[in-house]
Amino acid sequence: MTLVFVVISSLAVFSVFQWKEAVRQKKIAIKERKAAEKLVDNTLFDLRDKLEPIGKLGILRSTQEAVDVYYKELGSIDLSADDKFRIATYHSDSGHYFEHIGKIQKAQGHYDTALKIMQQLVSSNPNDTLKQRNLAIVYSDLGSLQIKSGKYLQAKKNLLTALDIREKFLISDRNNTQWWQYDLVGNYGSLGKIEEINGDDEKALGYLEKSVKIAKSLLNNSENRSIQRRTFVAYFTMSNILYSHGKGVKSLNYAKEAFLTIKKLSEEDTSNAQYKKDLVDIDIYLGTLNSQTGNIEKGMKYFKNSLEAIKSIRKNNQSNSQWDKEFRRYCTMIGWIFIITNNPKKAKVFISAASEIEQTYDVVSKLGHIALMKKDYKSALEFYEKSISLMKSTKDLTEGLFEEISELLETEWCDETCRNRLVGIKIKLIFGDNAAKINDLFWRSI
Repeated sequence: MTLVFVVISSLAVFSVFQWKEAVRQKKIAIKERKAAEKLVDNTLFDLRDKLEPIGKLGILRSTQEAVDVYYKELGSIDLSADDKFRIATYHSDSGHYFEHIGKIQKAQGHYDTALKIMQQLVSSNPNDTLKQRNLAIVYSDLGSLQIKSGKYLQAKKNLLTALDIREKFLISDRNNTQWWQYDLVGNYGSLGKIEEINGDDEKALGYLEKSVKIAKSLLNNSENRSIQRRTFVAYFTMSNILYSHGKGVKSLNYAKEAFLTIKKLSEEDTSNAQYKKDLVDIDIYLGTLNSQTGNIEKGMKYFKNSLEAIKSIRKNNQSNSQWDKEFRRYCTMIGWIFIITNNPKKAKVFISAASEIEQTYDVVSKLGHIALMKKDYKSALEFYEKSISLMKSTKDLTEGLFEEISELLETEWCDETCRNRLVGIKIKLIFGDNAAKINDLFWRSI
């Protein structure tokens, strides 16, 4: 009996010890999980919110991947609403990363996963403004991605869903007004872009003006780079729309605002390739606007700036063939402007620079135009024939070379002799020795 009592007592003591140890281990596990979740929150929210305004989110990629590993090891059992929110945020941030490096399908997959989780969370707690905001962000991100993919109908639907959430909470959630204002800048801007693509310029301008108005109010109290770039895009797009409607003065004013905005950004962050590309784009655009309105000297200043900028970019990115293509494209665009404004000497400088990178059909055709301007009709025809030999479809011919020839026929410098020669060259290209090549291009394009 005594022995049984001792055994039972020992087992009881051991059980108590096991229970205490289990409690202790649970406390340790809870403490470690809380520490891990604090680190996750730091990665997904605190650091992200500090890095996003200065365009440095890429720094976080390896840390974000560690978050994914952590939750995969944890499994789906006993995940709290906060855990699910963190997982959705991870997928949203990963979507940004893959979109930025051009992996559209991977970005779409992450956004879809984030959307599914956020919809579930908001359905359970529709008054949670933080989760409502993040749901709107995912809808907006999907819309922006779909614009890049040419899926404009789907993009508009997602962006309007995001807009409904944001406009509703802008009114009801007075404690976080800046949240909603910040997000509306991009939302209005993206919808403006879609309406511009759809040809509804009035709607496009309405959205873009709203975007700029909110952005200006935010920038009075903040130097957020993301907001500044969105403002640049809105100004640039509005300028393009107004110019297409013949409103040159207002268009030029918006273009100047776009230039000043992106110039400031590129000076603040000299390593940001996107800002540099934006600055080159607006330099060329302002060069074109000024040249076409008769201010050739001012236009040349902008063209020179763009050329120097792209040379610098290429020098610092020698292994990046994309910048070579951009350089060729820019030089070709500027060269064409000098061709139609009767400046063959400057045109040749830019077109020759483009030719050194790659002799594409559009570059070679412009060498033909320059020869034409110098009344060297034999060389012009040779360049045009060579241009056709480099073409990949009849579209390159009908919407490329032939369209350019039609524009040249309308220029002031193309006199009667020039016009007669151009018409003769066009007939020669269609019915002469290149008929077989044109026929081959036609059948390959079907």
